[in-house]
Amino acid sequence: MARLHHHARQFRVPKSFVRPRWDDRGLVGHSADLLHGWSCLTPRQKTLFEAVGERLRPVTQQLGTGREVFGLIHGDLGFLNLLFHRGDVRAIDFDDCGFGYFLYDMAILLDHIESRKDYPTLRAAFIEGYRQQRSLPAEHESLLDLFLLARWVFLGLSFLGRPDLAAFRDYAPKFMNIVLPKIEKYLRIGSNW
Repeated sequence: MARLHHHARQFRVPKSFVRPRWDDRGLVGHSADLLHGWSCLTPRQKTLFEAVGERLRPVTQQLGTGREVFGLIHGDLGFLNLLFHRGDVRAIDFDDCGFGYFLYDMAILLDHIESRKDYPTLRAAFIEGYRQQRSLPAEHESLLDLFLLARWVFLGLSFLGRPDLAAFRDYAPKFMNIVLPKIEKYLRIGSNW
């Protein structure tokens, strides 16, 4: 992932290259893609999701969109989208590729491992490995949990907002039951944002 982010920092975007923006508006905002999801929230869910947005917006404004923190990201770099070839790891499935915060890309991977009992160890190993390839300031590392919350908000809005897809419609309530208590917990303890 760090190598991809390093490449993205140097990538010159062709004028015809159009991809979504995974910034605060694209993740937790009331953009056209997420409006239906927002309309499906219960009052409690809406309050929690808005709280994440209220914490995320000033952080993204402070980070800005300079090439060191923002650029072309994979958008779904989980274990199923990694292949090994001759001892080297390769990324596949760039459907969700877009312009976003490198911290958000990292949070997507953390989302895939967050429920594991060995999460603290895996998270530390991931960050250590990332830092072997690319700088990650301590103050940025402390923002990873906030970007993890943004991931959950985005997924919740996406699942709720697509009732036409049976898999999303059926999974949305289960997903919300899993992440809402986690969002509440992180919002209580995440005062360093």
